[in-house]
Amino acid sequence: MMAKPRIKEQIEKLASAAGSDQKLASSLNLHKALLEVLRPLDESESRGAKAVDWSSFSATVEESLAEKRHLGLYLDPSLFDLEALRGTLLKITDVLPSLHPSMDQIRRLSEALKTGELNVAEALQAMIVEDAHWLQEKGRTLGVDPSLLLAVMELPMRPFFEELSRRFEDVYIEDWWEPHCPICGRKPPVGRMRSKKLYLVCSYCGDRYTVDLFQCISCGNKDPTKLGFISPEGHPELELHYCEVCKSYVKVINEDKSKRSIPAGLEDLMTRGLDELAQLPELGLAR
Repeated sequence: MMAKPRIKEQIEKLASAAGSDQKLASSLNLHKALLEVLRPLDESESRGAKAVDWSSFSATVEESLAEKRHLGLYLDPSLFDLEALRGTLLKITDVLPSLHPSMDQIRRLSEALKTGELNVAEALQAMIVEDAHWLQEKGRTLGVDPSLLLAVMELPMRPFFEELSRRFEDVYIEDWWEPHCPICGRKPPVGRMRSKKLYLVCSYCGDRYTVDLFQCISCGNKDPTKLGFISPEGHPELELHYCEVCKSYVKVINEDKSKRSIPAGLEDLMTRGLDELAQLPELGLAR
């Protein structure tokens, strides 16, 4: 497996991709602007946490693998540098209004951070334990869509989780076999296939891990007559794997057929055409 790129390298790849694909330029430029904000955290020794002994996670990783519970569930919020995360959040809410359609909601988030109505420690706890109720209630109070609140609040922790993935991916990659990411718990929308093995790729922390090619990662369906895949015309290296039971899909980059290189970290953005294909009325699929 290729080593995960640091944020500086991701930015360079984004700049190159944005110049060569005008259709995706606005999305790629937004992603690049957010990475620029995260770059100082990524270039710090502890990636937004307090002083960290990375080797101390080894025992927790083994426990996580044995219990099939993702590593994020074992983290203590006190591990993180709250002031560093808060400063990064404020920079994110400064950058987003000019690039994101939900300008009013972003401004409300910024004001809530400045006044303390949005408490970073409380938000961090909710992100780590995956508290959907907190997101719903806080979003309602602030007048912000919960999905937008989640997307913004989880960003400053990304460099930390990416570093966990760099250090511990090898422990999980062939032995995890669960649909959700072993590092951060998210369910990836895209994977890479090589030598007839499917590796899901987490769009948050970048972790890669093997899953059953003949099982739906959303509902567990294993009936081969209810599983299928299609490719866009002229792009056999891009596949849409779908389940007829739950109508979900996963985007797959088949590296055995690939005619172009899609950089690590850009899998989801560079396969947006498959999302458009999935939404056609005759398929009616959902991520």
